[in-house]
Amino acid sequence: DGQATSSAQLEERLATGALVEELELKGDRLQYRRLSGTGPETGWVSLQITGKTLLVGRPDESIELRCERELEKAAVPWSLLGPEQLEKHEQVAKGMLFGLEFPWTAETLERMGAAWCTQAFHAAGTLSRGNSVSKVKDVKQYIGGGASAKMIFDVEYAKPSEGLHTKLFA
Repeated sequence: DGQATSSAQLEERLATGALVEELELKGDRLQYRRLSGTGPETGWVSLQITGKTLLVGRPDESIELRCERELEKAAVPWSLLGPEQLEKHEQVAKGMLFGLEFPWTAETLERMGAAWCTQAFHAAGTLSRGNSVSKVKDVKQYIGGGASAKMIFDVEYAKPSEGLHTKLFA
């Protein structure tokens, strides 16, 4: 029920084959949200007990489930920008989807750095709560296509994973 192994155990257990999303990882304990299968909707579980593995990572299925959840969401209404908003293109402003301040230029992204990327990726569900962006590097303005500014950049993660891209475009 809690983070510590000494915390009270729930009567109901995660069933074999249940798919969970990592919310936080502390040592050998994982806080999760159940995505499929049976068992408690949320809780903490040990990854191993006396050398026996209880949970294994499956990034491909997590990506598929995240995509399914995204497709179930209602479309975000877009509104046209007027000249007054376009004149403020170098200022930090809140984005439309998650309400986070958004780096509109390469310089702003470099300044906001890994902490902002971590916050944004957590809000979007792209990065598990137990992981973070440790470094943002090689930020470059990208010229081409459309009327808005674009950037390409690389990131490093505290816990690299096969399912996490490191070369990004925004």
